[in-house]
Amino acid sequence: DLLRTFKEFSQDTQLLRGLPITAVETIANLLCAVQVKEDTLLIKEGTWPVGFYLICEGEADVYKGGNFFRIGSKVSRVSPGTFLGETSVIMRQKASASVISRTPMTLCALSRELFEYVYNSHQAFALEIDKICARRS
Repeated sequence: DLLRTFKEFSQDTQLLRGLPITAVETIANLLCAVQVKEDTLLIKEGTWPVGFYLICEGEADVYKGGNFFRIGSKVSRVSPGTFLGETSVIMRQKASASVISRTPMTLCALSRELFEYVYNSHQAFALEIDKICARRS
């Protein structure tokens, strides 16, 4: 079910649309489905994300300026089709924001290693990731 959902989703997502179908199938076969409840901390600012997430269902809020004792200020809301953690994975840096689920969510998770493999193997994917990183910098 996740495989089929991801393949369908990839056709509607700019980032994945440029990948050859074989790459999409490789990614889909290695994905991990993650379901979380509302108010779940997905990524904590200042920590190393374990990978990269694609929101398939649900919404989350993004916070910046936090520290050990507080989460920071809300800067945006993200919804299906949004990627999380890709900037940290590519830039090899700690997370620049915290992400907390606002609703129950279904996420497709890619390990750091798989993400780096796809990034280094597919120029169209790398160019889209670079654009996203530039916008978020």
